[in-house]
Amino acid sequence: RPPKPFGQIYIHDERYAGKPANEKIEAIRAWIKAQKPHPSYRSQSSNSPNKASMSNTPTATIIASLPNVAWTLNLRGSDLPFTPVFHAYLFVSLAAAVLFVDRKKVTSEVERYLKEMNVVLRDYGDVFTFLRTGGWGAGRVLIEPKTPYVISLMLSSPRYILAPAYCDEMKALKTETEIQGFKEAYLRDGAAMVRWFAWLDEKMVKGEPVSEWGASQKLTEYKRLNEAFVGLAYENISATGPNGAIPHYTPTRTNALLIDTRTPYVIDSGGQYFDGTCDTTRTLHFGDPTDEQMEAYTKVLKGHIALDSIIFPEGTTGAQLDVLARKALWKDGMNYLHSSGHGVGSFLNVHEGPHGFSNHVPLQPGHVITNEPGYYKDGEWGVRLESAMVVRRVPTKFGGENWLGFERFTQVPIQTKMIKPEMLTKDEKKWLRLHNQNVRLALTPVVTEDKRALKWLKRETTREGPTPTVPTGVQGRSLKVEWD
Repeated sequence: RPPKPFGQIYIHDERYAGKPANEKIEAIRAWIKAQKPHPSYRSQSSNSPNKASMSNTPTATIIASLPNVAWTLNLRGSDLPFTPVFHAYLFVSLAAAVLFVDRKKVTSEVERYLKEMNVVLRDYGDVFTFLRTGGWGAGRVLIEPKTPYVISLMLSSPRYILAPAYCDEMKALKTETEIQGFKEAYLRDGAAMVRWFAWLDEKMVKGEPVSEWGASQKLTEYKRLNEAFVGLAYENISATGPNGAIPHYTPTRTNALLIDTRTPYVIDSGGQYFDGTCDTTRTLHFGDPTDEQMEAYTKVLKGHIALDSIIFPEGTTGAQLDVLARKALWKDGMNYLHSSGHGVGSFLNVHEGPHGFSNHVPLQPGHVITNEPGYYKDGEWGVRLESAMVVRRVPTKFGGENWLGFERFTQVPIQTKMIKPEMLTKDEKKWLRLHNQNVRLALTPVVTEDKRALKWLKRETTREGPTPTVPTGVQGRSLKVEWD
């Protein structure tokens, strides 16, 4: 059993969070007040059968979700890999707030910060005695369905009420400050990926062997150079050939394949920045793609474009839009067995709820979500494209404020080499041209000092794709796409 982590807890500055912690705590208290008493218990001293006793009225909640504890208090830690959280419980009542945490992790700065908000510090293990003995006084405690079972045992059923995860709902609705942070984080992350793509492309053109693991390590090096970079959001998924057909494959130094010029190469990489969490996937080909590979890639791109450009009425769920990402694939009996996208945290979990393209939670302005259709030919190769977007209100021809769409954060080109242009509609060609143009305009000032990256960026975002790198003696194919 590994030792307990003792990383320091630190304050997540409000210039990134966008909302003070005491305001979040007051919102939780307002939610507690709005909850109804449990219907199965009635006051024994009242003549009214509908009047609940004080012991049956919700007066507090305990937050066991580590991301929700961190988000509520605007604190971050390092107890888990890839996610900046710390082990703790947060108890919020109408009159008090108590953080149960290992005090070794709490600096004097954090202690003063919590004291100013009237948040009481107690040792992590005290939470069980506190709950068992009813340390908050009268009233019931609201707990969400995913609360650890031991918490419900300590409370006992007459003293808790199951309720929706209110913090999940609040956390998912990003502030304008957080949205701006995402944009800046994705710009820096995109620049790192472009510098790395240029490095990798040069290696492949020269015929130098590069393994999946070596490419992954080099990408991490480029990201570490970025301002406000804290770490990866998950292990890089760097996959060539048959490994590309495994959606969550992770290479190691010993099992990694050399990147193959005959099959697509999938890179899925995330980053944790103080101002946002990134999650991006692109598929490239360093040789001469086959018709089958091009057709699959183009179908995935069509699904990606369909989700990105859809306008939908308020109240629409992610599951209702999911078919758009799959339509082109389904037409020919093709599919992928993962979600078309998930919520993303703000310097928190790279997978965040409650919304996504696989559930029935209505999408709301401020929800950040990924757009990631793919296709995997088992044992041979795979393709996937993933960008992050935020739900926004959009104007429509006949007006109305209840129409929503997506604004994209990701700033990484989409390779045109594997596209079959005859499969794209005029609108899809226009979308792709504008996408790559906008990426070039956004990233050029950021990578201008890196001549190799700048050259690669200009080449990959123009209308004519590069001449493929193919084995000596084999006729190559230069793809020219008439986008207009």
